[in-house]
Amino acid sequence: MINKFIYPPILVGLITGLIISIISIFILYPIIHEAELIESALNTQIDHHIDTSKHLNAHSHEDAKNDDMLNYFQNRNFITVFVNICVTAGYAFIIIGLTNLLKININFKNSILIGLVGFLCFYLLPSIALIPQLPGTQYSLTLEYRQIIWLSIVSLSLIGFVITYIIPKIFFKFFGILLVVLPLTLILILNDQIPMEVNNDLHYKFIYYTFLSNLIMWFIMAVTINYVLNRKSS
Repeated sequence: MINKFIYPPILVGLITGLIISIISIFILYPIIHEAELIESALNTQIDHHIDTSKHLNAHSHEDAKNDDMLNYFQNRNFITVFVNICVTAGYAFIIIGLTNLLKININFKNSILIGLVGFLCFYLLPSIALIPQLPGTQYSLTLEYRQIIWLSIVSLSLIGFVITYIIPKIFFKFFGILLVVLPLTLILILNDQIPMEVNNDLHYKFIYYTFLSNLIMWFIMAVTINYVLNRKSS
């Protein structure tokens, strides 16, 4: 039981989570940090009347600020690694559980297809309705409402793909495909409060690298699942 259902997804989560964390720290976080600096600059009121005591203590304040910044990045990097391992392990549990339930043979081709389905269901479709946003963005929707939108798109699209796989009849395949796109379509049509605009070049860059990092994550996860399961069975 442990070797079949517990060990493989944890190992997949460790490998994929570490790799995607490195990508996030060196590619995504510089963009996020730049957005945070812009947000901080916009919210800071500059005082031109600086007294002498501030000049005398400027160096010590700067050192303290640098130490705080270093601790902040260290803590955030640790949290990034931990969260990415947990998230990718969770995805791996779902994938391995579904493939066992549906009796899908895991090979390289099938694992890549499964990875593409996971990328579509868990990232691409929800991101069309909930465009990735930089820090400081004022959401017009509450967190709970955004979570409901994400869960409805992910769950129904997954169910749709499962239906198209397990039932060969044309009607059910059409119904499954309809389930994949229906929740996203209804959300976009019925809800005019969802922000669809892209604010600036930095936002475009963030969306592009978020898309790329998620695609890489699902590719790595698919390849790792194929390797772990076939290595264990051989």
